[in-house]
Amino acid sequence: MIKCKPDHLLEISPKGTVPVLYLEDRTVIEESREIMRWALQNRDPLQLLQRVDASTIDIFDTTFKFHLDRYKYAYRYKNKEDNMDGEGETSRGEEIDHRELCMHLLTDLETRLSHGQGWLSGADPGFTDVALLPFVRQFRIADEKFFESELKQRIPFVYDWLHQFLCWPPFLHVMVKFAPWNQTRLHFSNQCREREYRLICLCVPNFSL
Repeated sequence: MIKCKPDHLLEISPKGTVPVLYLEDRTVIEESREIMRWALQNRDPLQLLQRVDASTIDIFDTTFKFHLDRYKYAYRYKNKEDNMDGEGETSRGEEIDHRELCMHLLTDLETRLSHGQGWLSGADPGFTDVALLPFVRQFRIADEKFFESELKQRIPFVYDWLHQFLCWPPFLHVMVKFAPWNQTRLHFSNQCREREYRLICLCVPNFSL
């Protein structure tokens, strides 16, 4: 769980956000996009790095995420001056405003997808797809009923794009839940080795032990 952060994570990355990649040479990579680049520069069998739209990724990594956080986690962003004990929630109206601002950006993607071949990058997924889709997945999780009803009608290409991602074999391969990490262990548990193995397989499809 995110709230159960190992001490070592906070030692190497005091901001305490995930993901964090800690390399053997003690290099720490803290940004999702840079972790993706590091992994794909080592092995890119799907040639994802050949299809990168940095400006679109920037918009979703900043503006979309800003509104997504205030939509999905509205209770964290209320006006604290109105309630000094820190409890309560942002108004439902403000939450909906942030949702609609996310929708505005998704509508831009709808236009691109409507003229494409299923992915933003063409017939095959690219770095841009993989970088953006987790944000859209979180948008869906915030209110699945809204997503499955309203979005299917309002932005059907984005809807299909996300569901294509959710059924994508590489995504399914790594999205396996494990028991929380126990930092008192001195060695990798079998579960940790299995996670490492799955991540390797994502970058190297024919890899086997």
